[in-house]
Amino acid sequence: MKKTLTLSALCVVVTLATSCGGKSEADQVKDFALDFATKVSQNQVDSIRALYADAAKIDSFAVAFVPDSVSVSVAETETPGTYKVSLGTADFTVKRAEDGTMSVTGSHGLAAYPADALDFAKKTGQWKDGLSDAEQAVRMADKDFRPYVEASFPKAFAKMLMVKGKLRVVKGLNGPAVMAVGTMGANVVSTCDKPIDGSDYEVVFKGQYIDFAITPTTVREPGKDIAPKGSVLITTEFMERLDLQSAYVNVKISNDALFNKYFTATGNEYDEYLKSKQVTSDNLLSD
Repeated sequence: MKKTLTLSALCVVVTLATSCGGKSEADQVKDFALDFATKVSQNQVDSIRALYADAAKIDSFAVAFVPDSVSVSVAETETPGTYKVSLGTADFTVKRAEDGTMSVTGSHGLAAYPADALDFAKKTGQWKDGLSDAEQAVRMADKDFRPYVEASFPKAFAKMLMVKGKLRVVKGLNGPAVMAVGTMGANVVSTCDKPIDGSDYEVVFKGQYIDFAITPTTVREPGKDIAPKGSVLITTEFMERLDLQSAYVNVKISNDALFNKYFTATGNEYDEYLKSKQVTSDNLLSD
């Protein structure tokens, strides 16, 4: 089936090249370009790939092209027999052989991607302006990238929300000696650009209970809402025999929920991902 489509598409090229009468070379190229653009707008993948070898790297095409409603310009490049065709926000390069047959050798803006995938790619640097459709397709086809970003985020978030400094006594021991109670505080600082809900985390105080024996002890306190790049004081009670020494933040929501709610792209994620792959590759080679 694929061979039939390929031969059929090639016949179109030959027909266009041999039935143009006295048309100029530029007009012949324009006729070819209009036919190719129509195939792209209809997402005729096999027919497109028969005319455009690099299209094998592209899974889906989308150009809102309706003849006579979109301005099409054809300009010869510095390379003889090679033309740049522009239509709307897309463009492609057509090469005309000496026998009159034509093919597409490169393009920009013809490939289509799901809106959410494209949005993520542009925010994280996976999408790079200026690359050809074929070059973009290689980057967009990297299925390991997003899982890498998602798997890396909990560790990155742990550096965004953490207890800073030492615990401090907010209120000293008060009451009968054995029953005296005080208040200890931990300063929780956020460097996240988004507000953090208190219900998404807790603060775990660590210490030891001293009686006839020393028993490691933890006390958990619910978090508080924190403004973007803000801080809060989380407190807990302590007694003379309860020696609290440190505290840390424990995230209570799943990693998926954490990513969806708090991830903000910097635009450098794809470059960092490529570097991590290089480091892994170098390590394997050195082992």
